[in-house]
Amino acid sequence: MSKRVIYRWALFFTYVTAVFLLMLITFNPSEVNIPGYLFGIEIDKLVHFAIFLPYTALAWFAFSLKDDSFKRQMLFLVTLFFSGVTLASITETAQLLNPARNGDIRDLAADIISVATGTLFIFVYLILKNRFCKKGY
Repeated sequence: MSKRVIYRWALFFTYVTAVFLLMLITFNPSEVNIPGYLFGIEIDKLVHFAIFLPYTALAWFAFSLKDDSFKRQMLFLVTLFFSGVTLASITETAQLLNPARNGDIRDLAADIISVATGTLFIFVYLILKNRFCKKGY
C-alpha cells in the first residue's frame, strides 16, 4: 500500500473523528456572541451544512479507484451518499442521547442536503471527466 493511499485514509478518518467530536461536544452559546441567523437561515443549520459538505469529496478521494468503469464509479458514489446519510443520522441520534445536547430533524435535513450537494459536485466532476477525458483524473 502506498503512502499516498495511507494519507488519504488518514485524512478521511481524521475528518470523521472531527465530525463526531463537533457533534457531541457541548458548547455554551452564552459564552460565544454569534448571530442567530445569516441571510434568513439559522447559523446552526449553516454550520451543519458546512461540517458535512466535505464528506463525499473526502470519501471519494480516500477510497475511489482510478481504473473503475463509469458505471462502477456511479454505484460507488451512490454508496458514498448513503454512507454520508448514515453518518449524519448516527450523529443526530448521538446528540439525542446526550443529555447536554439536543438532536433536531432540521439539523439532520441540513446534514443530508450537504451530503447530497457534495455528491452532486462529484457527480458533475465524473460526468465532465467521462465526457472530456478518456484516461486519468
